[in-house]
Amino acid sequence: RISKAGSGVTVKGIRLPFAPLSVGGGDCEHGGIFYNVFNAIKAKANQIITRVKDNGMSPIVFGIFTVLKPTGINKFAEANYNEYGVLVANSETSMVGYKDEKEKTLKKILRDEKGRDWLSCDCYGYIDKAGCIHQKDRVGSEIILGNGNIILPSQIADCVLRDSKNILSCAVTSYHTQNGDIPVINFEFSPLSRIGKTKAFLSLYGRIQNKYGNILGNNILFREFDSQKRFPMTGSGKRDFNGLANMSLDDVFTINDIFTVFNDQEQIEIEKRRVG
Repeated sequence: RISKAGSGVTVKGIRLPFAPLSVGGGDCEHGGIFYNVFNAIKAKANQIITRVKDNGMSPIVFGIFTVLKPTGINKFAEANYNEYGVLVANSETSMVGYKDEKEKTLKKILRDEKGRDWLSCDCYGYIDKAGCIHQKDRVGSEIILGNGNIILPSQIADCVLRDSKNILSCAVTSYHTQNGDIPVINFEFSPLSRIGKTKAFLSLYGRIQNKYGNILGNNILFREFDSQKRFPMTGSGKRDFNGLANMSLDDVFTINDIFTVFNDQEQIEIEKRRVG
């Protein structure tokens, strides 16, 4: 809340946003780390450039970020490049702790195999070989299948969205049952697609089976959105994943329903002949 989304410098009545802007403030546990580090650096740079006094943080700001993967109960090891895990940080802007809530604070601290303590960013992701951080799902959004396997929603969504020519958007939620979670792939075909819906969908399904078939099997539900049926949105304009997860299952379908779901008769006949 004490962060500033601008330098406070004005020229002829125009405010100059030298410091980085952040929609929504970026002051949650993981967003605040990145926002405040760069805000502090920019604040000092602005002081030099504009000669305006700034009482911000120290110009010497160190931030270390890595990815930890679980190796057992409360045991973690540093992940390799491009390997999914929990994003963690250790910096001057790391959260000090929840006031008078020691247990809640301790849950945020993860210790790796070398005895180093890290602040959990409460989200999954990975770091590529160029050092770029890829933030994905929130911790707690895991899909726990009936066979005991765990898969992240973004892993399925990324697989679906590889065909950007035919698939415009995708968001993966899950339906909870006593026998495990069932993934629900919410997707929208691209209006610029030049192939039929059936062919595009079979390509989508094929990618999932090639990569996750041994984990997911055929236990997947699908829901199509289009220009008439929009994804639910939050008040801030973000996609409402809670709204998606709470939607009725009346409009979902399985791979066995595709020849009746899509109004694409010519392609249906072609695919029927192809698969016998």
